Amino acid sequence: TVGYNSAVGSTPKLAGSGLGNQAIGTSSTPINANVQIGNGQGNNVGNAGTLDLGGLSAFNAYLGTGTFRVGSTVNSGGGTGGAGGSMVILATNSTIQATTILLASQDSAAQTLSLGSGLNVLNVSSITLANTGRSSSDLNFNGASGTLTVRGITGDSTRADLSLGVNPSFSSGSSVTGTFDTTGHSSDLLFGTMTLGLRGVSNTGGGTGTINFDTGTLDANDLKA
Repeated sequence: TVGYNSAVGSTPKLAGSGLGNQAIGTSSTPINANVQIGNGQGNNVGNAGTLDLGGLSAFNAYLGTGTFRVGSTVNSGGGTGGAGGSMVILATNSTIQATTILLASQDSAAQTLSLGSGLNVLNVSSITLANTGRSSSDLNFNGASGTLTVRGITGDSTRADLSLGVNPSFSSGSSVTGTFDTTGHSSDLLFGTMTLGLRGVSNTGGGTGTINFDTGTLDANDLKA
């Protein structure tokens, strides 16, 4: 976890440098636990965690049944106390294997996952950007170079589900926005169901989902929008 339940808006940061490697678990022995970036749990108090691995050569996270989450889990009022949103910048070559990658918070701030400048592999059951609260969520690249491969949790030809800006039940009237942006980067994306910009029938807020893609392969079994 990068972050803590502070009484005021705060911005904890963990950075890696020196072109080394960082590993969490292994492909044969995943940790079956969560990674949490941003950990505010108060009312109108943000805890904007930053995990900056851009100075490393490689980052490999094998979470198994765990979730890779960017964004605090609780904030009933939505204010950040000036803290802003949480962010992860991946290493040059990065692999995340997890049940879910989730970028979301009840904060009124943006949560961001920026991919590395080399090979990025996401082997997950689902990728969810902005599914509750007031925040926007963005998955993008941290620079002009880099590639992305998305598969299901076991890799190979399995598929991941993608959910962008789906606001099923939050009752504040606020809207959420999820953006998946690989513009200018070669990407190989195998999705099961892609769900873009939906809201629940009892929800007065909206949901907007955007996918920007122009190079490589995008293959999905189903699209809901």
